[in-house]
Amino acid sequence: MSSLISILKIKKLTKIISLVIFILIPLVGYLSSQHVSDEDSYLEFSLKLISKSIVMNVLHVTYTIVDKTYKPTPFDNNDFEYADLNHPGYSDIISQDILSPFFLNSSTKYQLDDAIEAMDILRSNMTVGTSSRDWSKIGVAEMYAAGLNGESYLCGDLARMYILLVQSKGLQARKIGLNRADGIGHVVVEIYDPIIQKWLLVDPTNNLYYEADNLMLNALELNHLMKDEKTGNKIKIISGKNSSELISADRYDALLDFYRHGVVVEFYNKWVEMKVDRLNPIRSPSVMGIYVGSDPIRQIYYRHDLAPEEYEDNRRKLYESP
Repeated sequence: MSSLISILKIKKLTKIISLVIFILIPLVGYLSSQHVSDEDSYLEFSLKLISKSIVMNVLHVTYTIVDKTYKPTPFDNNDFEYADLNHPGYSDIISQDILSPFFLNSSTKYQLDDAIEAMDILRSNMTVGTSSRDWSKIGVAEMYAAGLNGESYLCGDLARMYILLVQSKGLQARKIGLNRADGIGHVVVEIYDPIIQKWLLVDPTNNLYYEADNLMLNALELNHLMKDEKTGNKIKIISGKNSSELISADRYDALLDFYRHGVVVEFYNKWVEMKVDRLNPIRSPSVMGIYVGSDPIRQIYYRHDLAPEEYEDNRRKLYESP
């Protein structure tokens, strides 16, 4: 009799578990497809990121099993490679007449000043705001043309345009994801300067970069400096190519607050080579992002192989040359 009761209990438990799974799978799928908004409550924000993480990591594991050449970040395989800057797709970008202002003063590869000037040109001609459509599958020339005709772009779209422009002139670039304590996110860009052999951060949306002791900084350096009030006071915000903009104290604090709570280095940057959009679910930047920070939700969403307090080790691994 007791064994029969046990069997019935197991069957009942199995049905409950099956029902929960039946409900959870479509719910997770739905939540993973939803955009994260600044208006989300922390619960909504957390549920969306956790759902996205589940879907992305399942796809990542699946793809890794079927494709042994899949190397999303340097932490997965020593043979990881950044974008092939000799790919003919970049020549196509340079040949677009509408993009000629970005290349007039640079017949060969970009130098750092050229990249800063390209940021000036991009930001002076584009409007920041909510986009009217999804631009993730659209080329930079078409995006720029639409911007000249009044289309507005979010920070992620401007970052993508900028990355493609500087890559087409021989500089490696990658996205950096940021979030303030209130959940508001921002996307900036790091470019690699082969002359000084260092990754450097620029913010195409706000047309600025950061310095300390007259040296340009990267995202992890900003994160490190912002943890200490004394070193945080050394940071200077530089606007545009050569001029220093007077920025209000409130805006100064708001901009730097993005770097205080952690950074995500996104290694995915092969839009031209692979001909897939930046939101491709398998080759997702979220799977390929390495998070350095202590937020538990972002540790679930992103990979976080590196402890945030191990600054020197993080710097070495995340900021080695391409």
